[in-house]
Amino acid sequence: MIILVGVTVTVSINGGLFDSAKEARFKEELSVFNEEYIAYIATEKTMDINFDEEKLNIARESYKYDGEEIEGKTINTAIPSISEKYAEKLEVIKGELLFSSTDIKELKWAEDIGIAINPYVIDENGGLKSNDSNLYLVDETGTLIIPSTVKGITVTKINNGTFAKVAGIKRVIIPGTVKEIGSTAFMGCPDLEVVIIPDGVVEIGRYAFHFKHSLTSVTIPNTVTTIGQSFQNCTSLQTIRIPNSVTSIAEGCFSNSGLTRIEIDNTEGAIEGAPWGCTIGDRGIFWLR
Repeated sequence: MIILVGVTVTVSINGGLFDSAKEARFKEELSVFNEEYIAYIATEKTMDINFDEEKLNIARESYKYDGEEIEGKTINTAIPSISEKYAEKLEVIKGELLFSSTDIKELKWAEDIGIAINPYVIDENGGLKSNDSNLYLVDETGTLIIPSTVKGITVTKINNGTFAKVAGIKRVIIPGTVKEIGSTAFMGCPDLEVVIIPDGVVEIGRYAFHFKHSLTSVTIPNTVTTIGQSFQNCTSLQTIRIPNSVTSIAEGCFSNSGLTRIEIDNTEGAIEGAPWGCTIGDRGIFWLR
């Protein structure tokens, strides 16, 4: 027993020493890169008094100024000593050096030394992806304003599970560039109350807002054609309007919700699937022109 306890304590101490050393090395490396970038901007301004760093966007293999690609320049131009390890994690957006990582410890360490966090993680098709950095998109009021462009790529989709189970989100504002809200995109967000979906969104995926007990208001625009089983178990959602652009609603879309009123613009019977059959009991479905 004594030997085992001794081993456990040794491992714990060694683990703590390893983390401390890793943190110190990480901060030292990033500090050097940050200093090099600051010096680079200072040099550019010295050479050109009209140089505006807010027009500068740099990634691992690209360098753009005022929207134009500058051949032969990359992140190494602005940060000469940057290593391969960090070339994917550091980039410049509108003149600001930003850090990306899926490691929450690294995000905190970067902030500790004054490097801003890049909250935008996107795929080549314009899909905003799930990542720990998404937490940094939520402001102090609990509002999540999703950007319309990230790294020069237009945001066209909120990918599956991107914000699932993220606490602290109370209000979501989605840009008009988004065409699809993916499956489970906001599933299980415990504090979500209001979702504003603008014209432009075409599809709301399966379980997109599943288990949103706090959700009280959803705006569905006239561009949406397909709604999956998106609002199951939204027990605080009492009314919703379905625009006449909708041609398909998944069966059980509103099951176990708190709905007392569904307003459906389309009275011609063109909608396939639910809301009929959804479990709102005898509280009533209202059909409106």
